[in-house]
Amino acid sequence: FTGSTLHYFIMATVKLQSRRSSAFSNCKHPFLLIVGVAILFFGLWLLVLSSTTQESGSFPRTRLGEPEGSNNVAFSKEAIAPISVSRNILPEKIGILTVTADVRGNLGPPSVIARGGRDWLKDRWQAASDMGGSAIPGSHWVELDLGRTCVLTEAVLDWEAAHATNYRLEGSLDGPDVQKIRGWSPLFDGSDPHVERLRTVNESGQSPGVKYKMPLHIVHRINLSDWRFNAENGRMEESGELRALRYLRVFIVRPAHGWGVSLWQVELFGNCT
Repeated sequence: FTGSTLHYFIMATVKLQSRRSSAFSNCKHPFLLIVGVAILFFGLWLLVLSSTTQESGSFPRTRLGEPEGSNNVAFSKEAIAPISVSRNILPEKIGILTVTADVRGNLGPPSVIARGGRDWLKDRWQAASDMGGSAIPGSHWVELDLGRTCVLTEAVLDWEAAHATNYRLEGSLDGPDVQKIRGWSPLFDGSDPHVERLRTVNESGQSPGVKYKMPLHIVHRINLSDWRFNAENGRMEESGELRALRYLRVFIVRPAHGWGVSLWQVELFGNCT
C-alpha cells in the first residue's frame, strides 16, 4: 500500500469501530468484513500498479521480434534476426568484369546486363535476329567472368517480357584459358519443379512493344545460399555449403514465348576474395 492508501484504510476502520452502525453491529462476523474490505483495496491497488508499469515501459506489451499485440513466447534476437544481405558484387567490379554471349543479338551488347540501364533498345541484351524479336534458333548462354573468386548467395535476373523460365545457373572455377573446356557445376535448374521455391518472381511496368498487357520487367530472384545440385540423383538438395566460383553462366534452354530471350540486368550478391 502507498502511505495515503494505508492512512485512509486505518481511518476508515477506526470510524467503523467507533460508530458501530446498526448494520455493522448486526454483523455476526465483523472481522471477516474488515478482511474483505482490505482484500478489495489490495486488488484495486494491484490493478492501478499494473496499468502504470505497462504504460511506463517496465513490462512491454510486444515481445522481442513479434508483431504488436502478440501473445506468443518471446524469441531471442539471434533466433529471429534475418540473414544479412550480401552486397551486389558487380558494380564494384565493372573494370575487371567480362560479359560474353553465344550470340550478339539485335540490341545492346552482352555487357549491358552489368550496367542496369533503362533504355528499351540500348540497355538490354536480346537473342533475336530483328526488331520484331524473332528468336535466334537454339539454346543460348550469357557468361560473366567476375575476375576473381566469389561465393554467391543470391542472383537476380531482370528479364524483359521476352523472358525464360527454363534456364540453368552454372558456376566454374577454371582458369581463363579459352581453349580449356570448363567444368560447369549447376547452381540452379529452372526446369526442376522441386526447386521452384528457390525462385521468386516479380513483374512490373508495361512493355512498349505490344498493345496488350505485358510486363516490362520480369525479375527472378534466386536463392543460392544453401542449395546445390546432386549429380547422383539429378536433383537440387539442401547442403548448407557455399560454392566458390569465378565464372557464372546463364544457360537458357528455351524462351517462355516465341520471342528471342532478353535480359535487362544480372545482379549477383555475395562476397569475393
